[in-house]
Amino acid sequence: MSLPSEKKQNELKARLAKLNIKDSDLTEKFILGSGKGGQKQNKTASCVQLKHEPTGTVVKCQKERSRESNRFFARRLLCDKIEEANKPATNQKLIQWFPGHMAKARRQIEEKLPKIDVIIEILDARAPLSSRNPIIDELAKDKARILLLNKIDLADPTTTLAWQQYFKKTGITCISTNVLDNKGVSQIHDICKRLVPKKAESNNIEFSETRLMIVGIPNVGKSALINKLAKRKITDVQDRPAVTKRQQWISLDSNMALLDTPGILWPKFEDQDIGKRLAICGSIKDHILDSEDIAFWLIGFLVHNYPKTLMDRYKINLDDKDDLVAVIEDIGSKRGYKIQGGHIDYERVYDILFQDFRKGKLGRISLESPEN
Repeated sequence: MSLPSEKKQNELKARLAKLNIKDSDLTEKFILGSGKGGQKQNKTASCVQLKHEPTGTVVKCQKERSRESNRFFARRLLCDKIEEANKPATNQKLIQWFPGHMAKARRQIEEKLPKIDVIIEILDARAPLSSRNPIIDELAKDKARILLLNKIDLADPTTTLAWQQYFKKTGITCISTNVLDNKGVSQIHDICKRLVPKKAESNNIEFSETRLMIVGIPNVGKSALINKLAKRKITDVQDRPAVTKRQQWISLDSNMALLDTPGILWPKFEDQDIGKRLAICGSIKDHILDSEDIAFWLIGFLVHNYPKTLMDRYKINLDDKDDLVAVIEDIGSKRGYKIQGGHIDYERVYDILFQDFRKGKLGRISLESPEN
């Protein structure tokens, strides 16, 4: 195939200049591959990988047989990614983050708060700050509160301890839990009683019972906690976001009642890494964010923070920690994840990375720490 027209090449040069993307800022590699190449398969390094060093953005292009054509398209793809990263969130994106049932849940929480004594906020121990909804801080700032660092069986224990100390300094009661194994759940009852002043003695349960509200973003373990506290199955427990769709009051022992609420996210993330961490943990539905961007973020994080667990799980070497494409291709090759023509099935590699992380098969990993 011939190179794109001179007009298109000039348009690309203008885009590169506008985005301040200089050749000196690009690391370019050529990988064995063929695109549509028939007899050229695995003989010509026509696949182009570009890394923009200032932003860490990586793209890979194997659209055509011609190396020069792929160099052109790789640069155009790089412009697309950097432009997208610099865009403010659009209204459409906001709707994806904040669907109707979440907006309704916020209104319901506001309506019920006057009757609530203690708020139990569940966080994902792998990403406590990223999973802490600022809307809850806004709505519940005057209420007694307990923070639960849940899923500690999946998080780095040293980092979890650091988070407990971090929250303790803020004056908020914080405990670590693994709700599915009932670890830490028994503390909640006594802490709630201690946080709430003695209520007026009355035969009217409206005034005498201690009322709790459980809040948190999707897929942090609210339903599992409710079932443990109620000592019976009240709600469905599934490893995916947005299972709970409505509020409900649930009676507990010892004159306590709790209000379950659907998980709510906030309208947009100022820090895009927050969205990436939540997507990796499974709090955002997989189809909302670009799986390639999320997978590259996760691989980069693991390579620099948990290299041994990555090598042990996938039996790979990390000879070049900056070549993330090579790491992903090595995983795909070792697992036999290939498509027609012998090329790596990248989507399948991304999927196994997410599933292995969420199920703890990569080990106990925390995606952020108080020092970050």
